[in-house]
Amino acid sequence: MQKVITSFQAVVRGFMVRRQVKKRLYRHEAIGVIQENLIAFGKMQKDPWWQLYMKMRPLLTTARAAEEEKARKAAIAAMEAKVEAEVWVIFMCLMIEKTRSRD
Repeated sequence: MQKVITSFQAVVRGFMVRRQVKKRLYRHEAIGVIQENLIAFGKMQKDPWWQLYMKMRPLLTTARAAEEEKARKAAIAAMEAKVEAEVWVIFMCLMIEKTRSRD
């Protein structure tokens, strides 16, 4: 009985140690990936094209916002024209009915 318990404890300990080793290995690999990304980002920051892009980025968002606002205004104008046309049609129908009712 003691051999069974001892062997079971050994199996459990081995499983726990293997799981801890896998966790450490995963963390080590994650640290390596993060380091590679930071090195690449550092190199990229020194690149003149990247510096130009970072300076131009606020201007790009401003231009995009201006284009979106222009598109919204055009859509609003189109909707207003449509509503105005519908109101005109309704008005004309009412005028026609008024003239018919007078006759």
